[in-house]
Amino acid sequence: MHLVFIPVVHTTDKKGNNIDKIACNEFWKAKDSYSQLQNDFHSYITANGFDLERRNPSEIVHLSVEDYKKITNFENTKTVLKDIKLEIPETPDVKSFGKLVRNRDEKIQELVVEPRDKMIKEQQEQNSLLYLTLQSQVNTVERASKYEKERKSIMCENRELKEKCENMENDYSTKLKEEIRKVENKYEDKIYKLEKENSFLRKVVNTFQKTVDKFIHWVCNKFSVSSEDEFIKDFEFENDIYLDPEKQIENEEYEKDWNFEL
Repeated sequence: MHLVFIPVVHTTDKKGNNIDKIACNEFWKAKDSYSQLQNDFHSYITANGFDLERRNPSEIVHLSVEDYKKITNFENTKTVLKDIKLEIPETPDVKSFGKLVRNRDEKIQELVVEPRDKMIKEQQEQNSLLYLTLQSQVNTVERASKYEKERKSIMCENRELKEKCENMENDYSTKLKEEIRKVENKYEDKIYKLEKENSFLRKVVNTFQKTVDKFIHWVCNKFSVSSEDEFIKDFEFENDIYLDPEKQIENEEYEKDWNFEL
């Protein structure tokens, strides 16, 4: 029995009218769409009183090409196909025997020859059908065998490609880590040098600050200045400068910003 399936869906047109249209894409959205269709068909048929068997999908076993060849006796089938003769065998025409009696010829023709010819013709038709079926089976298995070899070749190439990609990834990762380490070492050296220079500059600034404090103290004692703080304030005011380095830097930055705005 052959079944023709037309995928009709119930939907609406642009104007909102209910319509039925052929749309196969609504039925083939998932990998198991065909199995779902078979399940729906089986449910519909059995619900309407028909006894239709449906194999459990979990019982389906996918065989390899080699196992399929063994089960179907593939090699023996190929040999049998080569030896099959589809021509109708030649048989003698009884009418050619002139010595036979006419009634006997008719009886033989009716009871022997015609049934024999009919049987031979039926056997020849069955053999032809069997030959076509077996030939189709052989062609299918040969194609499957070819695809199986191609699949194995592709799988092998994929494994090699995967290994190559993994090796490239490992090499790249190793090189990247090495480059990162080089950059880190380079900047670590620079940072170390800068910290060393900053430490030296801090020492210079601190030493200079101490020297200035001693100098102010000496000047105040030398010239009998009563207050060192007042002396410093006068000096900073008259010269527009701060002896404190941080205050002086802030003052210079402020003046730069002010001049820039003007």
